[in-house]
Amino acid sequence: MDRATAGKAGGLSLLSLGIVEVVGGLLALAVGDAAPEIRETLPWEMGFALWLGLVYGAARIAAGYGAMKMKKWGMAAGVVLSVETIIVVPSVFTSGVVGGLAAPLALISLFGLLYSLLGPDTIGP
Repeated sequence: MDRATAGKAGGLSLLSLGIVEVVGGLLALAVGDAAPEIRETLPWEMGFALWLGLVYGAARIAAGYGAMKMKKWGMAAGVVLSVETIIVVPSVFTSGVVGGLAAPLALISLFGLLYSLLGPDTIGP
């Protein structure tokens, strides 16, 4: 795989995760509440969690767009957001769409973006 393809795959993964996060947050705000199984797992108040999801979703969309355009700022932001997702999601969202999609998409993003930034080179002789 070449570096451009890896960067675009990582960016597309970030973009799709951001869209899911923003659409889910907007739906929850429109409905006014979330499912009980989601509310039970959140360590924060529901309103704060929804706004936090919208902000992070918008950041993922921006980073995904930047990464797909092969911008270093988009790739760097994508790496940071992917690491955050891999750390936070398994401990907070143990089921549902977010719990099932977020960690795999973040891993795809992380590996794709790191490969695009660092390349296939090996360390040492």
